[in-house]
Amino acid sequence: KKMCLQKQHVRDWDLEVPWLLLGYRCSPQQSTGIAPYELLYAHTAVVPPAKHEQLAEPLDLDSPAKAAANLLQRREHIKRLCPEAMENLLIAQHRDTLRYAHIRSGDYTPKRLKFEVGDFVYTQYSNTHSSLQPQAKPAILRIREVRPSGRLILYGKCGRTLDRHMSQCAPC
Repeated sequence: KKMCLQKQHVRDWDLEVPWLLLGYRCSPQQSTGIAPYELLYAHTAVVPPAKHEQLAEPLDLDSPAKAAANLLQRREHIKRLCPEAMENLLIAQHRDTLRYAHIRSGDYTPKRLKFEVGDFVYTQYSNTHSSLQPQAKPAILRIREVRPSGRLILYGKCGRTLDRHMSQCAPC
C-alpha cells in the first residue's frame, strides 16, 4: 500500500499484492536460507535460470527500507516472468486439449501390453481400500506360460505358481 501511495496509484494497490507476495515467497529468507515456497511445496520454484539468479539473494527483513526496495525489484522480475510462464501453460493446455480430443474421437486404441514367457511382472491388489495404498504387490513374478485366453501362469522366487489374467499384471 505504501508503494502505491508513493506512486500515486492509491486505487490500484490491491493489484500489486500478488506480485509482491510471489516475489517474497520465491525469495530465500536470510534467517533460514530457504524460500517460503520451498517450505510449502518441498521444491524450489521453477523460474528461468537467468531470472533465478536475481531471486537467489536472501531477503534481509532486518532493515525495512532495504527489504522494501528489494521486494519491489523482485516484483518487477516476477511481472516479467509471468508472460513466459503463461505461454508455457497455454502450450500445455493446448496439448492436453488435442490429446483429449484424440482419445474421445474413437480413433484412439490403447496400447496393448504384450506379455511373453520369461518377462517379469507385478500383480495388482484385488481390492484397494484407499488411494494411498499401492496398486501393485511388491513381489516380482516371472511368466512361465501365456495362454490364448489372456491368463498368465506366473511363478515367484519361492517357487509358488499363480494364475492371473493379464489385466491384473503390470510389467516391471
